[in-house]
Amino acid sequence: MATVTPGYTFTNDEVVTPTKLNSAATPVVSNIVTADIVDANVTTAKIADANVTTAKIADANVTTAKIADANVTTAKLAALTQQALLPAGAIMPFARTTAPSGWLIADGSVVPNGNGTVQTVTADYTALYAAVGANFGVVGTLPDLRGIFVRGSGPQTISGTVYTGTFGQKQQDQLKAHTHTETNYTFGTAGMQGANAANINSATAGYPATGPALASGPGSTLVGTETRPANISLLYCIKI
Repeated sequence: MATVTPGYTFTNDEVVTPTKLNSAATPVVSNIVTADIVDANVTTAKIADANVTTAKIADANVTTAKIADANVTTAKLAALTQQALLPAGAIMPFARTTAPSGWLIADGSVVPNGNGTVQTVTADYTALYAAVGANFGVVGTLPDLRGIFVRGSGPQTISGTVYTGTFGQKQQDQLKAHTHTETNYTFGTAGMQGANAANINSATAGYPATGPALASGPGSTLVGTETRPANISLLYCIKI
């Protein structure tokens, strides 16, 4: 083992002892330098660029490509955004004949409380199941909006008339009670009498003894099997 002498130069891998370090002699350190500590086993470059590097954070395990196209895809981001803006159970009409991705047709189907397949769509229906509850029948039943109009729930009064929509309740079509005013005329041998007509002798004027039969309906193209306003049908869907 080397001893410490003035001008002594430590060799590589030589043992450094307290005696050598406490010696009055000042060794010349050539092989064990600050550069060796910084640049060999524990270097700034290795800390920054090897195990925890900016490049690895940006481009290896968490890359822009992976964020966009692997586990967090544009489709998934769109679905999450849509879910935040439109919660499960939201209803919308669509100008298409099939439900878009993330939606089901509002046709009275029953969804499970969890994963399942409904209308050929496999998904997690937990949120939708909780949203519809038993509002439309058995728990998990979707509203059936085929062929009918949607009415706002709750009451309000307009010009003294109270209008009420009971949540989840379907109603048959209906006409409001009303009256018609009509003037009666009497035909007979004594003549025809009316509110604004003189007594006319049917025998001399040629009027029949009885009046003409009245039609039972309006007899026009507006007659049908339901009462409805002008309308157009779209596809009502519900958010999963």
